[in-house]
Amino acid sequence: MEINRIINLRRLGFREFLEDDEGIVRAFRTPFIFALNRMVFRAVLWGGISTALWFFLPEKYAIVWAMAGVFAVYKVFSVFARWYVNAALMTTESLVFIDWPKFFTRKSTRLDFWDIDEIEVERVGVASFLYNYGTLRFQKYGGELHAVHKIYRPGRVAKIIEKYREQFLDAKNFTEESALKDLLSNMVQTHVRSHGQPEREGGQEQGRKSQGQEKKEKKKEPFLKKVFKADEMSIEVEKEMDDEGGFEMDLDEK
Repeated sequence: MEINRIINLRRLGFREFLEDDEGIVRAFRTPFIFALNRMVFRAVLWGGISTALWFFLPEKYAIVWAMAGVFAVYKVFSVFARWYVNAALMTTESLVFIDWPKFFTRKSTRLDFWDIDEIEVERVGVASFLYNYGTLRFQKYGGELHAVHKIYRPGRVAKIIEKYREQFLDAKNFTEESALKDLLSNMVQTHVRSHGQPEREGGQEQGRKSQGQEKKEKKKEPFLKKVFKADEMSIEVEKEMDDEGGFEMDLDEK
């Protein structure tokens, strides 16, 4: 619940660049020290002007120095707002790069995770090492997809994006495999309900063998068992020895 609340708060100011169910996991920007320097400069400049107007102008011109003070706050806040909205967003679906130099001039670039093959980190000049910023180049085999400049702590940002990309792709593949298994299972169940369960070859062969064995047993049944039945007739056997040493047998039916 807490994570979802943080993700929703990070959507502040970027709703028009995101899908309805898309959340911001991380946001990467230029070093805040650059914006802070301009904020301090404008605060001193316009704050000094509004203070001078308040001190030297008569009381009836109070509206003038009040307007100068409001303008000073606007100039300071505009620097912070420009630093805030010009960011590289790692969302729950992809990477979104916001370029918003002026209020009525803005554009965004979306880059899907499965299109990225490599992230290159580039630092040029002494200032990039002193202030710990650099350029991230998102590449695919065959060319560069997008480059974002002056990102704070670029090496750490590249590791975070690569780690989340691996987790995203693993979860995506697992979801697709589960959906495919469910689809195949439903297809098999529908086929069984419509056409019945198929017989196995082993069962058919076993049935054929048992039928053949029964036929053989019937064929091997003795002939005398079929003709002579103990409960229907009685037979007396008389045997005599002839002159040559053989036997004579007389069967008398009773």
